[in-house]
Amino acid sequence: MPMKWEQLLSTEKYGSLRNSPDDRNPFQRDFDRIIFSRSFRQLEDKTQVFTQAYDDDVRTRLTHSLEASCVGRSLGTLVGERLQEKFNVDLSPYGGSAGIGAIVSASCLAHDIGNPPFGHAGEDAISTWFSNSELGRYILDLVEAEGIPRADLLNFEGNAQGFRVITRIEHNPNQGGMRLTYATLASFIKYPRGSETKAPSENKMFTKFGFYEDDHKSFQEIAKHVGLLPIKGYKGCFARHPLAFLMEAADDICYNIVDLEDAWKMHLLTFEQVKFMMESVIEYGEMSARLAELDSEILKIECLRGTAISSLINQCMDVFFENYDAIMNGELSVPLTSLIRRKHDFRHIVDMAYENIYAAHSVALIEVAGFNVLGDLLELFLGSLQDVAENGKAASSKSQTIVKVFPDYRKYVTPDTTVYQRVLAVTDYITSMTDRYAVSLFKRLTGISLV
Repeated sequence: MPMKWEQLLSTEKYGSLRNSPDDRNPFQRDFDRIIFSRSFRQLEDKTQVFTQAYDDDVRTRLTHSLEASCVGRSLGTLVGERLQEKFNVDLSPYGGSAGIGAIVSASCLAHDIGNPPFGHAGEDAISTWFSNSELGRYILDLVEAEGIPRADLLNFEGNAQGFRVITRIEHNPNQGGMRLTYATLASFIKYPRGSETKAPSENKMFTKFGFYEDDHKSFQEIAKHVGLLPIKGYKGCFARHPLAFLMEAADDICYNIVDLEDAWKMHLLTFEQVKFMMESVIEYGEMSARLAELDSEILKIECLRGTAISSLINQCMDVFFENYDAIMNGELSVPLTSLIRRKHDFRHIVDMAYENIYAAHSVALIEVAGFNVLGDLLELFLGSLQDVAENGKAASSKSQTIVKVFPDYRKYVTPDTTVYQRVLAVTDYITSMTDRYAVSLFKRLTGISLV
C-alpha cells in the first residue's frame, strides 16, 4: 500500500495536547516558530563554507537556510499544483498547493539547525574526538555498558542533532520542542533510521542516520502518525516522507549553485568557470543576449544563478512525478538531483566543488580550527563533568572549577545521571555555539584570553 497524502500532511502538532486558535496555515506557523527560535538565529554566525572573517558577503548557515527555504517553497508549491491537477489530490484542507510549499519551506529552514560550529568539519571534529581521544574512548566504553550504541557518538550527525533540537531542546524540553506539525517534522527527516540500524547499503536514503537512540521514541511516533512505510527486511528503517525528497533537492540546488558564486567572490574560480558551469544546468533559453545587457560580472553571475536555480527546480519537479509511484511506495533510493536531465552537468559541479572549493586553503583553516576548538571543549567539559560525577569532592580542583562554567552543571554530576545523558548535554551545548563564541570560550578556558 502506498503512503497516503491525507496522513502524510497531518496538521497536528507533535507534543501538543491542543490546537491553539490561529488564522495562519499550520505549516506557516511551523515556519514562524523555526525562524524565531534561538537555534535558528545562531546560524547567522556558523560557517557554511567560507568564514566571514575573509569576506562578509559570503553565505553563512543562516543565509543558506533562508535561500534553501525559498527554493523549497517554490518547488513544493509547483509539486502541489500538479498533485491537484494531475493526481486529483485534495489539498484544500492544507492550504492548497501553497500548503505543500510551506511544509517544504519550513523543513528547509530547519535542515541545518543541528549543525555544530565550523561547518561540516565540526561534525568530523566531534566524531574524531570520540574515536581518537583517550577520554573519548573511555566514555564510549561507559556508554556502551549502558546499552547505548557507540555509533551514536562515533558518527556525530548534524541531521540527528537537528531532529533533537526541533523536537526536544527548543521551547518545550521533553514536551515536543518547537511543537511543529507532524508533516513538517517527517519532511525534515532526511535519513529515517537510527545510528545502529542495519540498512540496505545500496539505498542512498540511509548513508547517514536521522536520530539518536535518546530520540528513538520520538521518531517512531512521528513515523507512525504520518504513515511512513517500513523497509522490508530492515527493522527500524523507514521510507522517506515524499516531501523530504523536495527538501533535499532544494538544499542540493542551493549549496551547489551558490557555492560557485561564493567561490568566485573568494577568487577560487574565474568568471568563465562559473559561467560555464551554471550555463551547463540551464535547459532552456539563450543566455548570451541577456548577459550582454549587464555591465558587470557580479550582475551576470547573479542572473546566471537565478536562471540555473529556476531550471533545476523544474527539472526536480519533473523527476518527482516521473518517479511518483516509487516515491509513494517508499522505493526511490536516490536523490532527485541524481535523476534530472542535466544530472551529469550537475554532478560535474559537485565534483569540482570538492576539488577546488572545499579543499581550498581558507576552508582547510576553518576545518583545522574546528578540530582543535571543539576537541578541546569536549575534553574540558566532558572530562570535568565525568571526574566530578565519579569522584565528587575528590575530583581535581580544575574539574571542580570548569564544571561551574557548564550550564546547570549540578544536574549532570548526580548519581542519577547516566553517562549518555551527560554526553548529550555536552554535545547539545557545544553544537549550539556559534563559531565566534566557540573560539572565544576556547580561548578563555585555555588561558589564551581572559575576555
